[in-house]
Amino acid sequence: MEGLYLLARKVVEKRFPYDKDIQPLFIAELYGLLRKYKNYSNIVCDIFLQTDIFLEKKTIDEILEEHNIEAEYDSDGNNRTYAISSLGYEFIYDTDKGVTCEKGPSFIACSLLDVDLAHVLNSFVHEMSHLIKSVIRSHAIIQDKNKPEYYLRSGVSLFLYQYNIKKDIMKSCCQFSGLDEAINTVQTTEILNDILSLREFVDDRDMVKFFNDINISNMKKDCGYEDITILFRKIWCIPSFRDLIEENIVEGDIDTIIYKFNELFSDKYAFFRFASIFDEYDTLDNSMENQKIKNQMLKEFKRCLNKFKSLEKKHIKRL
Repeated sequence: MEGLYLLARKVVEKRFPYDKDIQPLFIAELYGLLRKYKNYSNIVCDIFLQTDIFLEKKTIDEILEEHNIEAEYDSDGNNRTYAISSLGYEFIYDTDKGVTCEKGPSFIACSLLDVDLAHVLNSFVHEMSHLIKSVIRSHAIIQDKNKPEYYLRSGVSLFLYQYNIKKDIMKSCCQFSGLDEAINTVQTTEILNDILSLREFVDDRDMVKFFNDINISNMKKDCGYEDITILFRKIWCIPSFRDLIEENIVEGDIDTIIYKFNELFSDKYAFFRFASIFDEYDTLDNSMENQKIKNQMLKEFKRCLNKFKSLEKKHIKRL
């Protein structure tokens, strides 16, 4: 593990050679990411070196506006988040060429307003993790003379866009984003716990001070998406489910995840029903009508949970 720490330090010092105050934060996060994605160290380092990083004491809206970055907003016209990231892909329609893709700079923006050091570390690791799981099979274009389509992938989430040429209208939708945020949130907490292992062998004065200044207890718990992550952790701890996700998510092999999940249930819609729980659960209030919907979702979740538990028991018996 010391080798990963030395690599992290080397990469951070290359990117920020003179910013000594900020180096420990980035060394810690890069070390944790290198441990988590050990088979993809080149991707981890490249993203860190090539991504625009904005850590500022401003709201996310103010940061994006200052750096002329467009982002999707909620119905009130605001970003209700402390951090946001993008790989920087832009799709352009041309009457001669159809839909083309241009790669702009990737970025991570984190607000430093009203947050402690542990929260900043969590936010940055969370966004870096999103980007790492977006590089391979990141996008695709389906040319059509009337309605060309394209998609962007981030983890297991798919952002789908269709352009109606005659009506000059862009339609879009997103699949599996709630599930992807649940996955990314629990993985972020695991990475932060890996970061704590640095205290066992690192005695550099700057890193010791970093760990003395940070709230360790805030590094050990999930941050964000609490309603769905509490639920999701119940199935994440089952190795067969976790392996299915982690063996395919960085590679972007979503088809394999869906196929194997559906095969287990002998049901071609099983994964879609499972994923929809996390897309919708935390958007529903506690009205009587919505509580009935939530109960149905919980019933479906329990069915999936029990299936993976039974699969695990059979595996243990075979061993």
